[in-house]
Amino acid sequence: MLHSPAASAVLVLARRSLRARLSRIAATILGLAVAVGFTVAAFGVAAQFDRFVGAGTDQAAEATDAIPKGAVVIAAPAGGATQTTAVDESLLARVRAVPGVIEASGSYDQPIGVRLPSGAQADVPVVLRGLVFTSAWSSDRWRVVEGEAPTLNDRPSGGDLPIALDAGGERSADATLGDRIQLQTPIGGVSARVVGLVRPAGDGGADSVGQVSSPVNDGATGAMSIGVIDARVVIDPRVLPALLDAEGRLDRITAIPVPGTDLDELAARLRSSLPADLEVSSAKDAAAVTAQTVQVISEGVATATFAFAALSAAVAALLVSNTLAILVTQRNRELALLRCVGLTTAQAGRIVMLEAAMVGIAGAALGLVLGIPLSMVGASFIQPGAQVGLLVTTQMVGAAVLVGVGVTMFAAIVPAFRASRVPPLAALVAADSAPRRGVVGWAMTPLLLAARALSPTTSVRMAVDNARRDLRRSGATAVTLIVGLGLISLVLTGSASIRAATQDQFVNASSADLYLERRGLVRISGDAVDERLAAAGVESGLVSVLAVDGSLRGPSGTIDQVSASRLDAVPRLFDLGLSGGAFPQGPAPPIADFNDADAGTQGETDVGRAMLSDGAAQTVGVGVGGDVTLRSVSGRERTLRVVGTYRGTAFVGPAVVERADAEAIAADGSFEVAAVDVPDRFDVADAAGYFGRNLRGFPKLRVHTPEEFAALNVGVANTVTRLALVVLSGALLVGALGAANTISLSVMERRRELGLLRAVGATAGQVRSLVRTEALVICGLAGLVGVSAGVVTAVVAVGRAPAEFAADPVVPWLSLGVVGVAALTIGAVSAALATRRQNAGGPLDAL
Repeated sequence: MLHSPAASAVLVLARRSLRARLSRIAATILGLAVAVGFTVAAFGVAAQFDRFVGAGTDQAAEATDAIPKGAVVIAAPAGGATQTTAVDESLLARVRAVPGVIEASGSYDQPIGVRLPSGAQADVPVVLRGLVFTSAWSSDRWRVVEGEAPTLNDRPSGGDLPIALDAGGERSADATLGDRIQLQTPIGGVSARVVGLVRPAGDGGADSVGQVSSPVNDGATGAMSIGVIDARVVIDPRVLPALLDAEGRLDRITAIPVPGTDLDELAARLRSSLPADLEVSSAKDAAAVTAQTVQVISEGVATATFAFAALSAAVAALLVSNTLAILVTQRNRELALLRCVGLTTAQAGRIVMLEAAMVGIAGAALGLVLGIPLSMVGASFIQPGAQVGLLVTTQMVGAAVLVGVGVTMFAAIVPAFRASRVPPLAALVAADSAPRRGVVGWAMTPLLLAARALSPTTSVRMAVDNARRDLRRSGATAVTLIVGLGLISLVLTGSASIRAATQDQFVNASSADLYLERRGLVRISGDAVDERLAAAGVESGLVSVLAVDGSLRGPSGTIDQVSASRLDAVPRLFDLGLSGGAFPQGPAPPIADFNDADAGTQGETDVGRAMLSDGAAQTVGVGVGGDVTLRSVSGRERTLRVVGTYRGTAFVGPAVVERADAEAIAADGSFEVAAVDVPDRFDVADAAGYFGRNLRGFPKLRVHTPEEFAALNVGVANTVTRLALVVLSGALLVGALGAANTISLSVMERRRELGLLRAVGATAGQVRSLVRTEALVICGLAGLVGVSAGVVTAVVAVGRAPAEFAADPVVPWLSLGVVGVAALTIGAVSAALATRRQNAGGPLDAL
């Protein structure tokens, strides 16, 4: 271990070396700051979104039905953004029978909508406008602070539904005490009147609702004051199950333990006694106190944030590693001279690591300063018009330190090792006398040889020869661009293939006149929609699809994305592209009643029906004629026989079962989409208007023509593509800065060589042209390699994907051409910036 004087000497050497080469690493620091800034901004946007929806706030537990401390909560898994009412009420008895449970009760946590005037709540994302979460009235859970309790006692039947709102519910519903509002529920529109204002029973504070403290701090941060999870509508428990289309089912079960019971042991006993698909957690866990809708959205944002952080870290590591490797190579003689006067190998490596640490600290600090305002800009796109204030979290600071300092130190390990291996005798050898190679450089050699053979002029051949002479330097210039351009090409080709397949399935493979689609986060009852459409005379020309709250299991795998429909009706309006078997010719036969999860078995002749996509059939390992098991979240099972396989999944997904089979085990979920064949006596446009007016009570249920429906679904793919490209543009920007920095260092390294060219008669313009041509060759080849790799990867992925997902690869040549032009532009700009200082030196640089 170094003594203090030696350590100080190493630190001084590192600081002086960095100061002397500050101009050479400025682009590295800038590129690192950009990577850190984008990463910090991503975490900042996630934090703003969590603050907006209320996830993670101290009041979340109080807002979620006032779950008692020390309780254990049983709920359906959060598999989608729409809340699933999938916990069977009969499981209450099983929970109460578990040793250590003194009481168990069921509750609801469903989101429903409030119909708002046009233009209201412009500061809230569209999907969250008017969204409130239901809760059953109980004096143990809620306390009235103004008005009265929302019960049906002594109220005339047929009037408005009495409801109560908490502080968040007032804001989301844009209503207060005495107001009459229209609720948009799973069974349709319901007129309601606000008869009370409430707060959680355990919440201390003033009795006036005007003094209710904000669940989210709106002080120094300036963030949104009330989160979505804190928006509650409280309803009489006698009405709530029917209102939510949830008779016999619950959102969650809360188990109260016997005093002194260990929560972990009780949770383990409950897991062993209940179906494996249910999630069991203590009330102190976030999953127990967060509404599923909010939880899934927050988890999605967090996943995207960490993915982007990983990408930024990888590109930043390449940038720093390449720069330090070039700087170490340039300093071979300097390091060798220091070795001659007593510098040890360990000290040589530490000098490089200390320089990397200083670069990382500078990049992290600049990136944090850049990322904070970027996060505010990003949050303003999520919450248009919202007062998004300054927000700095420990995750943002941690991300800056990890990507800035941590990644830089990691990337410096190899250059530091090389520096420690420089022998003292290297002081007698010119720094650039030994040829340098690299993996990427060697891989580019065939392309460089081809470029030389096709070179039209001597200057181009000279530029190619210069690129071949130092393959490591050429590879370092190209690698960061290859990564960024390859990912962008992969996204462009994959999204183009998906868009083409989606367009074909919704327009060319359907004879429907109209589509109905659920948008948003609120469940919709399939029976209620069917009844409304049957009243309009379209019962025989209707194919509706419901989500299934469960999974389909076979010998070799499980399919979690399952839908339900009347299989005999599907081919009337949709060509799924049958690849085996056939659609049933008649309705499903009557099903024996075996709804009790603990009693009754399915007879051999009482077998249900299912159809699988080709990919799903391969996943579960079952073909036509084989049996699979449909299992609900609450553990009920039903055997189904596969009657057919198909290719087109855009409408029904990878697996579709008979609707009656899903209903038999209480696994029928929310209405998702329906195809409608409008009777000939109606005009399609008039029918669309009629449906739109009469289905208005359902939350965000939209009516589309086939062209509009296809465009909407293609638009979803386009939106995802644009978001991905925005994210990847940050990586490409870092790659461009890395290429520019490497080219600049290359010009500095070759300063004497370029001066000799000037001394023997080359003009400044010719020198600039030589460097520019070399940069264009390297960046052009990087673009070719990156684009080709991205396209090939996308084509292979599309080929291996299910045919219905993206049948044939589609290459967007125009978009890829723009990517290629961007690569050449990066090379030209980098060379122009790098040669500005070289031109000032002239022939004297040869000395």
